[in-house]
Amino acid sequence: MVFTGEAVISPPKNIFVGISLNSINIDTEETEIMKQDIINIMNKKNIDFILLSGTRSSNPAINYLVPEIHMFKIFLVLRKNDIPVILYNDLERDEAEATGYYMLNYNELFDYGYQPRLEDSVARSTSFYRSIFNALNIQGKVSFNIVDDVSFLYLVLQQLQEQCQNIEFDLKNGANIFDYARTTKDAEEIEAIRQAGLKTCQVFKATEDYLERCFDKNGSVVDAHGQEVTIRKIKQFIEIESAQRGLILGMDTIFSQGRDAGVPHNTGNPEEGLKTGKSIVFDYFPHDKASGYKFDMTRSYCLNQIPPHLKQAYHDIKTALDIVAQKMTLGEKLQTYHNLVCDHFENQGYPTTRSNPKSTSGFTHGLGHGIGLEVHELPSVGPLCEETLKPGQVFTLEPGLYFPEKGWGLRLEDIVAVTHDDQIENLTPHPKKFQLTLKPWT
Repeated sequence: MVFTGEAVISPPKNIFVGISLNSINIDTEETEIMKQDIINIMNKKNIDFILLSGTRSSNPAINYLVPEIHMFKIFLVLRKNDIPVILYNDLERDEAEATGYYMLNYNELFDYGYQPRLEDSVARSTSFYRSIFNALNIQGKVSFNIVDDVSFLYLVLQQLQEQCQNIEFDLKNGANIFDYARTTKDAEEIEAIRQAGLKTCQVFKATEDYLERCFDKNGSVVDAHGQEVTIRKIKQFIEIESAQRGLILGMDTIFSQGRDAGVPHNTGNPEEGLKTGKSIVFDYFPHDKASGYKFDMTRSYCLNQIPPHLKQAYHDIKTALDIVAQKMTLGEKLQTYHNLVCDHFENQGYPTTRSNPKSTSGFTHGLGHGIGLEVHELPSVGPLCEETLKPGQVFTLEPGLYFPEKGWGLRLEDIVAVTHDDQIENLTPHPKKFQLTLKPWT
């Protein structure tokens, strides 16, 4: 299909159709930033084009723009003053057409200087980008959000800068624009995260129920057949429960015990058998296959008997969460809530990285982080965050206490959303049950 510059018939909902591209005058630093404001940011930064490539899984910006399109690799050109362009091959023309974007067939690039048979890979890629510039008459300021080897892309950009005198290459804003846009979510995105959260809570409920069907055999945890329950076995159970709900695990779930629970991102020793009376941290961060959006949730447990020091620490962590929930106010700086938790823990005698930046014991990380298409997004709910609480933000709150030298660690984590009717909503409707009771093995 030849690129004609005409929009395809009956485009579905997409974020650029219907935007008045020539009459935007919005100060993005003082406005909620969401999908529809990407063009606003391009205007403010005087960026004429952004080139994006990758897959939905490798480049969150691609998933952000075309979440329902399934192509092996997607290449988009965002244009400040026109509808975006999607490049396609004939095998995937139906998927490309479904975007509602203008379409440019890769075969057409041969007419504009693409030389795929060049032996030099850098020269070959340079000719590819130049052919796109020529086909779309790209001039002005161009930014990139490309998934590729950094050193290789640097060499390509060097050649492009030498050969394309009418183009100014912006090497810093291509990714930042989308990171900034994703700082706040629209109502549809919040709902997607809410649905991911409901499924996540189901996995926690199933895991807790499984553990409470196990038995205490002289301090070791065994199943109904008397077999030792290891961390590997628990994770296999979690994987099955996740798959049944369409939840995909991109990284190893954290299910750690005792000393390992005292190192925040220790995923746990898979061969270690579960023991009663030890701290357990279960931190689970899947993405929902239905939407691509992620969730992040943590609960801590103790099986059967709870040592007094763990009971007190758990109470202090839960109290920290409650303090923040009660104090959240629109317009307040997010760093305020991190400092509230530090105040609380320090008043209880625990070290924090505010009182001792080098400490690896006590409260040793920021209070939370944004979440969406990636587990860690903006805003950061930490000591340096200047962002204020505003509609569209979705982030974690995860106070924890860690003492690996004493053989324990605990953390709780909920996700909070600020809806567009100014409500602060906890998206984690699952109880915080510290003690899980096991029957004795007989």
